[in-house]
Amino acid sequence: MNPRELTSQQDDEGPPRDAFWQWYSVPGVELADAVDNRQHLEEYLLDCQAVYLWRRNFRPMQALADNGQWALSWIEKLLSIPLGEITNKRLAHFANLGHLTIGGSGLTPEKHDTLKRWLRTRGWPRRLQRFIQHTSCFTPPLYVGETGNLRARVREHVRGQSGFGLKISKAPLLGWEDLDLHYCALAPAQDEDASSRSAKARRTLLELMIANLALCGYADRPG
Repeated sequence: MNPRELTSQQDDEGPPRDAFWQWYSVPGVELADAVDNRQHLEEYLLDCQAVYLWRRNFRPMQALADNGQWALSWIEKLLSIPLGEITNKRLAHFANLGHLTIGGSGLTPEKHDTLKRWLRTRGWPRRLQRFIQHTSCFTPPLYVGETGNLRARVREHVRGQSGFGLKISKAPLLGWEDLDLHYCALAPAQDEDASSRSAKARRTLLELMIANLALCGYADRPG
């Protein structure tokens, strides 16, 4: 069952019980459009507590086309975006790390020329776009988080009212259209213990487990 089918089944008591402890995915561009247009997020997200992550999708913003120049620009953009970054981190009383990026080095001139010649061949721009699009399932998430109210937290991210959201708003090559939200619904957001210390402790435990199992290059804290 997909998220939209489940959101349509919600009532005043929240999602059906079989909706919990399952993972769901929503394109970031749909969430950003809904927030920008002041729409409610009920259609896209369950009303729940959750652990969640944002991951790049490598999805072209236009239909796969046999256009070598467009494919070259798109591939170059993807390869130039870092997988993670660290800024202004104090390592010790005598050492401060100003800025470190992981990945995003792009292509060497030789590899760039090879790709450019390859993309001149009819049919290959579309094949290579499809090849890269499917590799997104192998990439680590950029960010992992937890929340007692997923809809409110996603709204904060998209509006740039969180550390991660602010990073995305300032990233020159990365936007919400490049990301997908993956979340595991844990319990209704209306549960009495949603804001309790025990519920928070369980969510941050799950958050830390995900952070330890996956490289989340834009996260500021390890759970």
